[in-house]
Amino acid sequence: MGNGDDENDFDEKVRSFFARFDALVAENPREALVLLDEATSEIRDLDEWVIGRSEVIVALDGPRAAAAWLEAVLEQHPGFADAHYCLAGYYETLGERALATRHRLETLRLDGAADAIAFELDGAILEQIASTAGAAIHKLPEEYRQLAAQLPVFLEARPNEQVVCDGLDPRALGLFAGATHSERGALDSLNSASAITLYTHCLWDAYGLDERELLEEVRITVLHEVGHYLGLDEDELEKLGLG
Repeated sequence: MGNGDDENDFDEKVRSFFARFDALVAENPREALVLLDEATSEIRDLDEWVIGRSEVIVALDGPRAAAAWLEAVLEQHPGFADAHYCLAGYYETLGERALATRHRLETLRLDGAADAIAFELDGAILEQIASTAGAAIHKLPEEYRQLAAQLPVFLEARPNEQVVCDGLDPRALGLFAGATHSERGALDSLNSASAITLYTHCLWDAYGLDERELLEEVRITVLHEVGHYLGLDEDELEKLGLG
């Protein structure tokens, strides 16, 4: 059996294992913990195993216990970006905003460092993302399209430190910033800027294995951010297929 077959077998083994884990964790977290702790060394070496175990600890003992466990993991593996990311969420739940922000910023730093080593999105992909975003706005119902026509869409690799310090997820797919449409009407004299930003590397990390899925998520993300700009309620989002 060649190396390719070995890799395929292992990938299937991993998928099967975590499918079982996902089915257990919500309904029987103690059994899910047993499944994790009895896993083979190959499975236990995976990042997914570590994050899964923290999720089980949350279910059994709460976010503070999970945070303590992940902090211990990070003492041995300080460059583990996913652990920092989970910790940020746990600390946010615990109301410890300073610690949440510290781990969000570290997630951002580590993800950016990985980008520099791994790849740079080529122009063709960026062009597809931009054109998909533009088409999503162009296909809005007329009443929305006219209002959103002048709303610019920018592409950035990842959120910047300032917006992460302000509370944005460092792996956010997009962001609407500025005055909403109704606010702009009241604040024209202030020339208040509004814009959507798509975070291309975050989108790629989450959906880059499937181009069709990636571009569909670009469309959904843009429409969500347009919804923020227009102040749409749930019924109106439903009309856009986003409810």
